[in-house]
Amino acid sequence: MKNLIVITHLFPYSPPSEQFLKDEIPYLLDFFDSVSIFPASRNLDKNNSQKISNKIRIYPLKRESKFKEILTNFYFVFFSKLFWIELFTLYKKTKLFNFFAIKMFFMFSLNSEIIYKRMISEINLLKLKKEDQIYIYSYWLNHMSLSSVKLKLHLKDRGYENIVSFSRSHGSNDVFLPLKTNNYFIYKKYINDNIDMIYNTSEKGMDYLQYLGFNENLMKLFYLGIEDRFTHHEADFNGNLTIITCSSIIPLKRLDIVAKALKSVSNIPLNWVHFGDGPSKSDLKDLISSLPNNINVRLHGFIDNNELFNEYKKLT
Repeated sequence: MKNLIVITHLFPYSPPSEQFLKDEIPYLLDFFDSVSIFPASRNLDKNNSQKISNKIRIYPLKRESKFKEILTNFYFVFFSKLFWIELFTLYKKTKLFNFFAIKMFFMFSLNSEIIYKRMISEINLLKLKKEDQIYIYSYWLNHMSLSSVKLKLHLKDRGYENIVSFSRSHGSNDVFLPLKTNNYFIYKKYINDNIDMIYNTSEKGMDYLQYLGFNENLMKLFYLGIEDRFTHHEADFNGNLTIITCSSIIPLKRLDIVAKALKSVSNIPLNWVHFGDGPSKSDLKDLISSLPNNINVRLHGFIDNNELFNEYKKLT
């Protein structure tokens, strides 16, 4: 039996996150006999879940208060041989020993340990058999991927031989975190030595991971994608132009460039419709407030994926 274990941050719960995973689910169900998702965040809303196939089993990890989790897991992290080896390597490689770097390293270590321990506790719900094929899928190449390889080794020690651990890699929340620590990827060697494959969502991210020293044989380029649900037709320009954007409102997405470009458009009526939300929304609103009167802007915030496609159809 082929079992897939997926570790996510929030999906399928709210606030909306990891939306592209929803489009993967039909393909995962075709390939695996069992698909189980373990959302790891402490802050998810269990009463507000996206609609996904009832064939998927959802096991939100049981989290406690941040203070209690730090207290109960500090010992296991602080007295871990892996922790001290990595801390020494961080200092040796980067000479970056300021408060920010130490805090980032410690939280990475602690969060991975918390998720790993919770996964051990709750994976018994799956009733896995020793002869099963087990695939552990971390949606992010960060502390969750460290948890996934620890889980893989834990299960191997208990006689489960057919186990594969793999991860997606994305952007600012995982791949490019080392930009904050002098290009040092925390626990890179341990992950590199024990993970079976890394599926990169961008060529730039894959190149950066190889620059950091990840094994190029572990790398595959698998873009995130969506199904083509549109009826295509020839454009009929009638003097009204609509620009549609869809992304989180974060610096990485560079929505400020769109706003600054529109500032120079004053000769035609133009609509800009954006779907998505994020911490840079107030900065974007400041830029929008200075646009000329012929520019009409609507910020929709996060909406469900199916609703998004309906909105696309209306606008096109």
